[in-house]
Amino acid sequence: MGELVGFVGAKGGVGTTLVTIMAGARAQLDGHQAFLVDMTGDISVVLDTRGAAPGLSEVVTGQLPAAELRGVRAEPSGGVRVLPKGDAELTGDDSEDWDRLWSELRSRPGRFLIDAGRGPDAARRLSAAGIATVLVVTNCRAAALRGKEIAAACEPTSFVVVKDSERRFSMSQIQRIVGDRDPVMIPTDKALNRWADAGILLDRGKAALPQLRDIGIAVEVADQAPSAGRAESLLG
Repeated sequence: MGELVGFVGAKGGVGTTLVTIMAGARAQLDGHQAFLVDMTGDISVVLDTRGAAPGLSEVVTGQLPAAELRGVRAEPSGGVRVLPKGDAELTGDDSEDWDRLWSELRSRPGRFLIDAGRGPDAARRLSAAGIATVLVVTNCRAAALRGKEIAAACEPTSFVVVKDSERRFSMSQIQRIVGDRDPVMIPTDKALNRWADAGILLDRGKAALPQLRDIGIAVEVADQAPSAGRAESLLG
């Protein structure tokens, strides 16, 4: 059975796509069959897997049978595949049948890491489907306040802070706003931008933080729970 984990950003630019990709790389390194589910279209841009292949939106709108959804190999990727967003127009809840998509993914073996976008609506969509949700924020007041809205919309399984060293908003301040939970803290590193620009982001195994191992996965089905709150360099 497939394991589904959704990543939701407090706002744009906090690093949700990056964290999703790193979690996929970590899962693949740990021996899982990993898929990146690109609900926003951002993963395909970062990993350059864009193309005319139908994707998630065609399944949701009923234009493509869910069983025909295919992953695009991210080269070089160590086996990670991207399920693309697709080109179909999503006009509203009346035209969307997300259950069709989630049921199909749950029927497949592997771990599906979902870049679900940002905001409470994205969180509610995952919560309604019973999908474990990882809240991603950065250390700024605006992200923390919007993260609080998401935490109210659904109870996140995990909480990730992508820490910008140039900001002085502290972890304790974030926790007071978002809620008293132990975050996984990921320091940013400029090397990630270079790797992304070079198209080798997934190839850098050391960047797939051990903290992202099994993140969002229920303890009873995980080999090991994530090490919450432990700072570690992305180069580590």
